[in-house]
Amino acid sequence: MQGEKFTLMQYNVNAILGFIEAGQFVIPEIQRPFVWKRAQVRDLIDSLYNGYPTGYIITWKNPDVKTKDGTVANGKHVLIDGQQRITALMASIAGLEVLDEDFNRDRVKIAFNPLATDSDKRFAVQDASHLKDKKWIPDISEVFKNDFGANQRCARSCKERRLLLHCKQPIGMRQCPRRREKWNRPIKG
Repeated sequence: MQGEKFTLMQYNVNAILGFIEAGQFVIPEIQRPFVWKRAQVRDLIDSLYNGYPTGYIITWKNPDVKTKDGTVANGKHVLIDGQQRITALMASIAGLEVLDEDFNRDRVKIAFNPLATDSDKRFAVQDASHLKDKKWIPDISEVFKNDFGANQRCARSCKERRLLLHCKQPIGMRQCPRRREKWNRPIKG
């Protein structure tokens, strides 16, 4: 009997975001472009926040695979399954532009209401109302930046939106212990 040909690794959202920031995920040239609607991205963020299953992410380490951008993988994580989910995280939480189905560069902005008592109203696809309403953080990617709170605009925005109910200083989702626990859960298949 031969040894296993795969290894099951379980990562939390923070680890996945770290792989994205480090450019460790690549999309093979055979994959379709990003086709998810903005509401699907919002639903993914909500599911991750609430610890619901979101499916497995399957990657392959093969240095010779050609990627969508014309380069080769060189030991990075080649996305076999989960490309839409990873790309959704890149576009919404990491704040990166991604190629849509028409091959246009686009961002998906998800608004976050940390004070919402109704979980159905915690995340929304950003529109003009979220830019004006102080209870909403209009773009969740701002909260995930490592320097969130380090600049006055973020700190002022955070205080205005009363996000700091339990924290003494304006720090982002990934640094605040009370918020970090939501993003340190393993992604469930």
